[in-house]
Formats: sequence, C-alpha cells, structure tokens
Amino acid sequence: MRRWLVLAVMAGCGDNAPMPVVNVREVVALPVEATAKLDVLFVVDNETSTNEHQQALRAAFPALLAQISIDGRPDLHVGAISPDLGTTTASGAQGPAIGMTQPGACVGSGDNGELQMLDTTIPDRFLIDNADASNHPSSLTEALWSIFYLGSYGCGFQQHLSAARAAFANPINAGFRRPDAALGIVVLSDQDDCSVLDPQVFGPTSPELGALSRFRCTQFGLTCDQLDMTSVGPRTNCKPNPASTEIEDPADFVDVFRAQASDPRRVAFGAIVARTDIAIELRAPAGSFMQIPALAHSCVWPEGNNGNTADPAVRLTWLASEFGDRGSVGTICNADLSEAATKIGIGLRRAMGDPCVEDDVPLDHCEAVDDVDGVETPVPPCGASSASCWELVTDEATCPNAAHQKLVVHRVGSAPAGTYTLLRC
Repeated sequence: MRRWLVLAVMAGCGDNAPMPVVNVREVVALPVEATAKLDVLFVVDNETSTNEHQQALRAAFPALLAQISIDGRPDLHVGAISPDLGTTTASGAQGPAIGMTQPGACVGSGDNGELQMLDTTIPDRFLIDNADASNHPSSLTEALWSIFYLGSYGCGFQQHLSAARAAFANPINAGFRRPDAALGIVVLSDQDDCSVLDPQVFGPTSPELGALSRFRCTQFGLTCDQLDMTSVGPRTNCKPNPASTEIEDPADFVDVFRAQASDPRRVAFGAIVARTDIAIELRAPAGSFMQIPALAHSCVWPEGNNGNTADPAVRLTWLASEFGDRGSVGTICNADLSEAATKIGIGLRRAMGDPCVEDDVPLDHCEAVDDVDGVETPVPPCGASSASCWELVTDEATCPNAAHQKLVVHRVGSAPAGTYTLLRC
C-alpha cells in the first residue's frame, strides 16, 4: 500500500501536474504611524429584558481593555448610544407611534443617536481616559455604568446601524469623534439590525406587511433560498436583502463607517450577537393568543434571575465580515461576555496598528509588501541583500495570542506617510 501511494505521488509531479493550491491571506497590516488614540462607540440594546446584557458588557470590558492596552495605556473616548430611533427612517420620515410609554414603545425620533450619559458629574457625553487625564473620578470599568445602563424601555424596532450613523451626524455629540483617532463601533444586541427605510413598517396590520411586529425586519430585511419568508420551517443561505424597499441594506453602512476616519483601515466593527441559523415559527406575541410568524430564537441561556433569549443576527454578522480582520463577532448567548470582548479588543487593536500575527496560521511561506494608496512595493525578508527587510520576532508580551509572532520592519530611511506593510502568509 505504501509503495502504491509513493507511485501515485510521483505520478502527480510531472511537468503537466497542477500546482498545489496555496491559500495566502493578509495576516498583518502594520502602519508606519501607529496610534494610541481610539474612539469606541457602543450601540447597546435598551429594549425589554436587556438590563442583564448591559451589566454583562460592563463586566466583560476588562477583557477588551486588556487587548488594546498591551503596548501601554490607550488614549480613549468611550461613548454609548441606544438603537432607539423611534419611528424615524433613514430619510427622516416618521411612521405612526407604536405605544407611548410602555416598554417597547416607538415614538418620534427616539434617542436620535445621542450619546447617553447618566452621571451628571461628568461634563461630557462620553468617557475620556488616558495616561494624562480623565473626566471620571473612578476607574474606567467602574465609570462604564454611566453610559451602559440604558434601561429596558427602548423601541422594539432596533435600528442599530441607522442609530450609529445618526450618532456621527448629531451635533450634540461634538468632541467624541477625533479625526486622528482609530474608530471602533461595537453592537451588543439580542436582535438583528432593523434600520428602516419605509415608515409604513411601523404602520398597522396590512395584507402587504402582515401583523405589526418585529418579524417585518426579518421578512423584508433578509433573503434566503426559500423565497417565502412567512411559512414555517428552516431557512438556508440567508443574507441581507439588497433589493428591499422597507429595510436598509447593511452594505450602505460600510462606506459610511469607513468614512469616519481618514484611513479606512483605522475603523473596526464588532458585534456581540446570536448565531445566524434562521427558522420561522408561529408564536403569539405577549398579551395575545393569536399566533403569527416569528423568528425562532437562536439560543436560550440563564443570566441573573432570568432566562434570556436571542435571535439570529444575519445582518450584523454580515457587516462585521466586511471589515476583514478588523471585524469580529462574539456570542451574546452566555452570561460571561469576556470571550466576545476579547475578540473585539483584537479587532480594535488592529485598527490602531498591530504588529502581531493574531491567528494560528503557517508562517513558513510569507511575503511582505509596502502599500501606499494601493501601490505595492515588495519588501524582502531579512537575510537578503537589501538593507531594508522584514522579519518575524517572538514577543509573548506584545503578542499574547496565537503564535506570539510580531512583524518587525527594518528600514534604511523613512517610509512615506500612510504606508502599510502587509504580511501575507
């Protein structure tokens, strides 16, 4: 048997044999100018039964902070908004109010993307924390209650992405976003995004839209192999619906968020959400006996004194994937969110400028190039004749994850501003 295997391998090594396929991907994008400045915008659910999630996020924040503090204390702006835009759509049009004061009510423009600050002793709408100064008297983790604890009365139609866009445009948030800082957008949600285009989504029951419920976000915001989104059963290959006239395409937000920084590589997007398995079931809303189409829960888990549920987040997961190694997704289906926070911290560090190979990948066939505005120039490995070269160095302190390898570039002279050294393996 061994002899036949050897002969088979030899037969495949002739002149006409196909070359083996090698999957090469970018594992480090190292800027010449790293930055310690980081602005992090959290979009935190505030609809019914989300208090435990808010507390869990605060408890997990040290895991995120540990990742962005490896090279020293970062210069942080940390703010939080709710996804509550009331019944306001992307165009500014408003649908009819849903309820008025009870949990889940949607009225007017909701929180309108305003940064939330509960501590009246803090002069800003966000937390400032760096080695030289802060605007809060306690530790950063202790101070997070002032922005994370947003209650549980928010609108049931949660417009996470539209709310983030509104936050960057709202003049009341002036001072939070610094043009020379890296940017992180982090969504914590037990539901998917429902950024609304058509104000009729907030309207009453109709033959076209069905019953007034959050299921409209699924029905019109996703497309799957099974075209009928209202029949009971599992769905496959679900993704955001780019042709929807009711719910906005997440692709619209990729450029919006990247445009918040002068360099799109300085922007990271993270989501703490449920997995993306989709199934439709019939379920009666609270206070009703009539069963209507509903999105089956992705997970159920105990947290505090409650049993919590979360629904699939196809749209938010898709958007995170568009940010490459600066996009991250962690599960909300756990009372401890530390693992998810760690993933997000790694993505944020990459946006700031990270020399580390974060993933466990083979490092025996790597190459490097200098990239300046899309123009690439090869950089030889050290040991070649060129004085400018790159090498991988073991550094467990700087690179605590995976292989503990970091990219070091030796240069003769300085590189042009805006240069990134890209390592591909």
